[in-house]
Amino acid sequence: MKNTKFSPAKIRSASYDADANTIDITWSVGADVLREDYEGPFIERLLMGEGNVRLDRLNSGAPFLGVHKSDSLDDVIGVVVAGSARIEDGKGLATIKLSSAAGDSDTISKIREGVIKNISVGYLIHSSTRIEGENGEPDVVEISDWEPLEVSAVPIPADAGAQIRSAGRKRPSQRLSPMQRGAAEATRLLQATRTSAEAKGASEARAVLGSIGRMTPVPKVGKIDKREVEAGAREARALLKGRRA
Repeated sequence: MKNTKFSPAKIRSASYDADANTIDITWSVGADVLREDYEGPFIERLLMGEGNVRLDRLNSGAPFLGVHKSDSLDDVIGVVVAGSARIEDGKGLATIKLSSAAGDSDTISKIREGVIKNISVGYLIHSSTRIEGENGEPDVVEISDWEPLEVSAVPIPADAGAQIRSAGRKRPSQRLSPMQRGAAEATRLLQATRTSAEAKGASEARAVLGSIGRMTPVPKVGKIDKREVEAGAREARALLKGRRA
């Protein structure tokens, strides 16, 4: 699902109702999740007030998937019971009707037994606010308007509070290459332009940097050399100087 993000939750295995073949889940508690974009690392915070979350899709019978796979109808292992999705005490709750198909029996058995208990919710963001971090801390992005699209059973959640409830693809964040980090630094500098001439130069520079970004794949790296990032930023500043001359 393009542009869909994911947040973890919990399954309540002890809440399994054999007669109805249903189980209760906590699909989000709004736990902070560390992510990364072109501006660098940031903490994403899902606000969990009733006015923050659009529940229409969940309450219309959203799918319950295995690990966010949605390429085939075989990926659907259950469905959100219509009208069961709600917000209570800052938690997103719902009831899932589990599949009784023979092909899903192994996964469903593990859910009923409590072997599989982690949930992740796939969602779209409609409105957010970025709060600049202080003293070297990452920025915080507060998601004030978001829409769950589906819930999935997953091996490892990002939000430890999201599970199948007891009785009482996080899609990996992409790391940016040194060149792209330098381009991001250039973009921040470009946003400081004041005159119309500078604005025109900024537009041209953005086009060049955008082209570089599209042609440069993002490598999967565990650590980015700070010196390379600084070198990219210096080249970006030089480009800006040439555009403004």
